[in-house]
Amino acid sequence: MYFRVMSHKEREAVIEYIKGLPEGRRFDIHVNVFRKKRTIPQNRLYRLWLNSISESTGEDPDKLHDFFKWRFLAPESTNVLGMDYQPTPTTKTLNTEDFSAYMERIRAFVIEFDPTIPLFYPDDKMWDWFEETYSNYLYGKI
Repeated sequence: MYFRVMSHKEREAVIEYIKGLPEGRRFDIHVNVFRKKRTIPQNRLYRLWLNSISESTGEDPDKLHDFFKWRFLAPESTNVLGMDYQPTPTTKTLNTEDFSAYMERIRAFVIEFDPTIPLFYPDDKMWDWFEETYSNYLYGKI
């Protein structure tokens, strides 16, 4: 059973449901705070950043993406089947808050290579220029 709780009434319905579960059986109940996944504008800005950083450094945008995941998202090693293993980090599962923090770490890291990276989307004063310039890279126009 899945519940989405956004109100007192919905919370009470969940409590009643749990009270009605039969005794003598095991139930695993998980409660997670809802967090929105990264947004399309966040992802678009990130891709524009990769293109801008690529232009400034000469590095491939996909290699930059892999590098930033490794640098800022790499989980600690764990042991699987007797071998040390470090899972491949991903940005796909980040929520909006965590993705923003990830992007801010990237911005702080690359500011010396590319000082034109806008901080906010699309409120930054340079946003229109930035989007026009680097969206061409997204669509292979350059």
